[in-house]
Amino acid sequence: MPTPFARLVRAWQQNFSVYTALDPVSAEIRGKHLSSILRLAPFTLGANLANGILICVAFADTSLLLPVLCWLFSLTVIAGLGMRAWWIGRKKQIKTASPHAMRRAVWNSTYLAAIWGLMPALLFPQASASQQVLIASIIPGMMCGGAFILSPIPQAALAYLWVITLPSLFAVLSMQNIWFNVVGGLLLVYAMVVTVWVWNAAKAANARLKSEREAERQSQMVSLLLRDFEEQTADVLWEINMTGQFTHVTHKLAALMNQRPAQLAQTTLQNWFKEHCSDLTPLKQAMRAGKPFRKLLLPIQLDGENQFWSLTARPLFDEGGHCFGWRGVISDVTQEHQAQMRLQDMAQFDVLTGSHNRGYLREQLAAALDSAVTRGTHGALLCLDVDNFKGINDALGHTVGDQVLQALAHRIRQICRDRTVARLGGDEFAIVLHPIEQDRDAMAVAMDLLDGMKEPIVVGEHTVNMGISIGVGLIPEHGENLDELLANADLALMAAKANGRGRAEVFARSLGERNRRKLTLEHELRRALRNNQFTLYWQPKVQTEDWYVCGAEALLRWNHPTLGQIPPSEFIPVAESAGLITDIGNWVMHEACRVAARDLPGLTISINASPAQLLRTDFIAHVDTALSNAKLPPENLEIEITESLFMDASPVALRNLRALHKRGVRVALDDFGTGYSSLAYLRKFPFDTLKIDRAFVCELLSRPDARAIVRTIIDLARTLGMDTVAEGVEEPAQLVVLERAGCHVIQGYLIAKPVPIEEFHALLENWIPGNAPQVSAVPQTEFGQMAAMRSFQSSMDATTIFG
Repeated sequence: MPTPFARLVRAWQQNFSVYTALDPVSAEIRGKHLSSILRLAPFTLGANLANGILICVAFADTSLLLPVLCWLFSLTVIAGLGMRAWWIGRKKQIKTASPHAMRRAVWNSTYLAAIWGLMPALLFPQASASQQVLIASIIPGMMCGGAFILSPIPQAALAYLWVITLPSLFAVLSMQNIWFNVVGGLLLVYAMVVTVWVWNAAKAANARLKSEREAERQSQMVSLLLRDFEEQTADVLWEINMTGQFTHVTHKLAALMNQRPAQLAQTTLQNWFKEHCSDLTPLKQAMRAGKPFRKLLLPIQLDGENQFWSLTARPLFDEGGHCFGWRGVISDVTQEHQAQMRLQDMAQFDVLTGSHNRGYLREQLAAALDSAVTRGTHGALLCLDVDNFKGINDALGHTVGDQVLQALAHRIRQICRDRTVARLGGDEFAIVLHPIEQDRDAMAVAMDLLDGMKEPIVVGEHTVNMGISIGVGLIPEHGENLDELLANADLALMAAKANGRGRAEVFARSLGERNRRKLTLEHELRRALRNNQFTLYWQPKVQTEDWYVCGAEALLRWNHPTLGQIPPSEFIPVAESAGLITDIGNWVMHEACRVAARDLPGLTISINASPAQLLRTDFIAHVDTALSNAKLPPENLEIEITESLFMDASPVALRNLRALHKRGVRVALDDFGTGYSSLAYLRKFPFDTLKIDRAFVCELLSRPDARAIVRTIIDLARTLGMDTVAEGVEEPAQLVVLERAGCHVIQGYLIAKPVPIEEFHALLENWIPGNAPQVSAVPQTEFGQMAAMRSFQSSMDATTIFG
């Protein structure tokens, strides 16, 4: 067990090694200690001389005057040397001090203390009572004052303290008087108390200087990081004081704000934004709150251009907790904002007609249904389509047909004014009427629409007479949810067509034959899995650069013994509503993995997964089991999901997607751009592939806006590090346009229709890599002038796919 003295030595080494260490940090701390003592040198040395003169005056009339004068002379010499040293170095800034300087400070303190300790040892026994009182008063003051001044260097302070204390204690005790013994005891107690105080004061001073040194180092590191950040990133740093004036103006900040650095330093953040931002309210509210804020979007007008800046900032506080300014970064997010706006338009509007799309319609219907339940409002859904529109397309061509649809949509919007008009697909439209006073108001709007279509539509040189049929579903009477309301309005539309077309019908319960068909399908679906009525067809995906098959999509088919071939577009919605889609989807996954591992080694296979599957917590377990049983590598599997999965933003679905990605399973976003596209979920989850919907592909050759949208999707995917696959490619000219746009993986009837695995094998065996189809003429597009290529024909029966 260490002795008390050993513990004391160890404590000294731990706390005061800074006075002997040779590292730069210790040298800086020693320099600051020495500088703090020297700053007070004139006052301390002056106090020493003043006390010495006072002692000399007290002994002026005694026989001790000569020894006192000699003592005062010695004190004056020591003080003079100290003042001389201070005077020489008064303008020098002491940054570092060596251990030798510390030892010299100890010796200097010892010399001065020895002179003061000599005085009571010589004078106190022969002094009168009043003179003894004077000496007894001065000595403790010199002990405490000197130790206090020298406390930053504890060796010097303690040497000074005890060199004065011990002779003084000897002089007092030599009087052999009980009261002088008490005074001696008090003197010893004072010295010990001061010793403890010096120890703690020195330790605290060292800790404070080390903390300040570390804070300075961190500040320098932060400054270095900020400079490096500004050099390496497109973001721009800014800093202002409480008046809003810029205190940190860089060339990047001045260039961003289109001002010279000196000019910008004279202005304020608020004044600059007043000139260039139309709405400062969000910024004012954020700064008034006095809390950090992130990604505050502000519209900026600069040099005649509309820009969007994102501001992130936090308040700056001093040591007293008072805010003295703000520091943050500015990011020019103009391109990202414009891309987001384009995707929002794609999510809400139909490309061809400019009307709203199905996704927006569902949002409005949901709001109407909620209002009907909570506030008792009434509304209606009108579903309409053009009578015999196929005949218009066949007679005049698809281009004229598209123009007819555009004119039709414009006329519907004129008649319905501020009502929601949406294109559901093809020639089918829907109108949401909410709120309405009475149910017959819906039929009144329907009759206005029928009357409005009596006027022919003129498209170029063609005059088209057309009629429409309308189905009306009332809110909330004809549907408790979106799907039921849409289905019933569609049933009413079918009834209007069946009753002679060119008319409007309101849904009635007698129109439930379709529902009976749905119940039949639901019943048969429950038996289909048990009776092995499902099978998989395979459609190839082709890498167009080298023209080889790089993958295949597994597509579900149902051949019922009595009902015949039932398309997925009919039975998949029934399976979803009946809660059977999960079992069917799991069967597809296991079967597809088994067939792929056995018959399609090396190919990446794609499987469609419904939102219901992704919302289950056991989805990943089924994927793992399917891969394990089939011994299929995870990287050979791709799960295709639709955008509707993100309507509810389920955390379970996002966790499942991330788990797939972690396992190496690829994830593709199917039918991108047709439903609920948003950059928000593209940022939440890193998809591997975006599939361009066939609706855009089929219009590539006839519509510039379709080509622009396809190019935007491809550019977006490339920027986000994703692949693109174009589905529904049916013409060689579409292939050429897609390749020029940067999409190099396609699938569609141009290559092959979905076929059983045996026929798919035959296709692979007869495949000739590099033998891509060619086309004789391609319409002029913004993708560039295209050379003539040889013709290629592909006539295959269309089959609706699962997904």
